[in-house]
Amino acid sequence: MSIPRIAIHRPVTMFMLSGVVILMGWMAFLRLPVDLMPDVSFPSLTVRVSYAGVGPLEIEELVTRPLEQAMSAEAGLERLESTSSEGSSRVTLNFAWGTDLNEAADDVRNRLDRVRGRLPEEADPPVMFKFDANTFPIMSVGVEGDFDSVRLREIGEHDLSPRIERIPGVASVTVEGGLRRQVHVDLSKEKISALNLPVDRITSLLRTENQNIPLGEIDEGDRTYLVRSQGQFENLGQIRDLIVMTREGVPVYLRDIAEIKDATEDFRAFTRINGKPGVRLRITKQSGENTVQIADAVRAEAAKINLEVPGIRLTALDDSSIFI
Repeated sequence: MSIPRIAIHRPVTMFMLSGVVILMGWMAFLRLPVDLMPDVSFPSLTVRVSYAGVGPLEIEELVTRPLEQAMSAEAGLERLESTSSEGSSRVTLNFAWGTDLNEAADDVRNRLDRVRGRLPEEADPPVMFKFDANTFPIMSVGVEGDFDSVRLREIGEHDLSPRIERIPGVASVTVEGGLRRQVHVDLSKEKISALNLPVDRITSLLRTENQNIPLGEIDEGDRTYLVRSQGQFENLGQIRDLIVMTREGVPVYLRDIAEIKDATEDFRAFTRINGKPGVRLRITKQSGENTVQIADAVRAEAAKINLEVPGIRLTALDDSSIFI
């Protein structure tokens, strides 16, 4: 019996089958992820090394060139690009289309392990990552309020960022703008020269003293307690009272050879919203999630924050979901 004849003689059955197909299609349509750009995997790898406090020329000689020499013989490599900037080296490897990127990434990791010994010890370990369209932010939210730049950034990092990251589908929130708090230790050249005290000894002492150290375990009955030494500085007074050396039985404190003050990092970038200092929150979604739904949820959360947090106003600066 042909399909048309069955459809004519069994109309109720065909109606039910059509209804099931339409219902399943409608459910699939509602769950279909929506994004601005297609999910494309580019045959590209990027290696980045951070080396704080070093100029571009030294970065090129000490970091970039050894990386280029190690990566130039990679199989399937079509183009190699590098950028040396203050405190950072970036090497991009572009492979031919059709190259197995997972295999190429394993080979690059092996080459990085071999070249690690040629890099400066003070430099951070090389970090490799693949190009992924999902790593680009889908929207940005501006934060302005009746606070200074330091406080605005602290609010963005400690209060606003965790709230937005709890939204389903949000992968991460990056805070830009504002200023980070820093404690400046201005050494007196005359005093440290008179005491024959090297600068690297003071920096090493500050680094080792400003950390919590685990001391092991203590067993008491059927319980075990973890013990640690809380050595991190909690205020400027503890830094000033740090003993840097002993001379003829007399301790020399850090306050005797330096001025310790609460300050901020240097101005390198400015973020202003409506003419006032502000902070930008860049929001990245998880892979395969619906961009439009996440953007709507972020806007709803921003409106809720504006009502709950006094003195803070969140505004959507750019949103890629409006183009979908």
